[in-house]
Amino acid sequence: MDTDFEKYTYEQFPIECDFANVLDTGETLVVANCEIKIYDEDGKDVTTAMYVDGSISVADGSKTSSKLKAKIKAGTADAKYTVKFKATSSASNKFQLDKTLYVKYENT
Repeated sequence: MDTDFEKYTYEQFPIECDFANVLDTGETLVVANCEIKIYDEDGKDVTTAMYVDGSISVADGSKTSSKLKAKIKAGTADAKYTVKFKATSSASNKFQLDKTLYVKYENT
């Protein structure tokens, strides 16, 4: 299965996306102008159910302040989600990187 992140429904942890390859030298991400959105396979916005509110942050990646991080939770077992990292830079440039999240099936 082609995914960027995998988790179980119980798990809650941060995921991240590095925008270093699109930022110019000295350009950084501005956390106040960044967001994360999560959509299920049908395109329904499930951000409220899967994003830990207030957990978005900016960290150093390949460049200074180039990595956008957010904590995720919950999800439906054996389902794929699209996580959209939306970032605004110190130069007022706007970027989006999409990643795939798979919530693993749990054998009970």
